[in-house]
Amino acid sequence: MPSRLQLSDDEMDVLLALAAPIAFGRRAEFLQAVAVAVEQAGVGSGVGVGLMHRVAREVQGRFVLEAQRDGSVLV
Repeated sequence: MPSRLQLSDDEMDVLLALAAPIAFGRRAEFLQAVAVAVEQAGVGSGVGVGLMHRVAREVQGRFVLEAQRDGSVLV
């Protein structure tokens, strides 16, 4: 399990904006997947807005594709 991320307000804004299209019941799973991906990116003390956007957008894409394959509704 990843350690708890310390995010700035700007980083949280990016993360929450990218979580919005994810089905409500899967948002916690999405946030956990982003935390794991950020940890795997080997970030030191700060994530940064750019990295947060890149990583969360990549994870979001996986969730959207999976929802499309399953015929699930995103929102």
